[in-house]
Amino acid sequence: MLFNFTKDEMIIKNVKTINELKQKKEGLMFKKKQKDTALFFYYDKPEYPLIHMFFVFHAIDIIYINEDFKVVGIKENILPFTPLVFPPRLARHFFELPANSLRDKDIEFGDEVALI
Repeated sequence: MLFNFTKDEMIIKNVKTINELKQKKEGLMFKKKQKDTALFFYYDKPEYPLIHMFFVFHAIDIIYINEDFKVVGIKENILPFTPLVFPPRLARHFFELPANSLRDKDIEFGDEVALI
């Protein structure tokens, strides 16, 4: 579960960790939309992770976090086949969530999130 400790709110119930290079390259390409599941992309060091939406057939939301699991960026409703999505800041990890997962959530820059 992805939980926002700052706002005491569940963001999404199911989270799958992606830490292998092959999994990171594939991401959501050719995958069916999963209503209540997010992907957690784990990296060893902070970077500017670029995301593409080639062969992703549904929109997504993205939460970028730093090494302290504080939100450093949010992108909502990224459309299928968007060539590149640039992070707003240096990030250690990020979450890909189904589109509109964040619409009714009160998540902001600086919020502390966690996998529980």
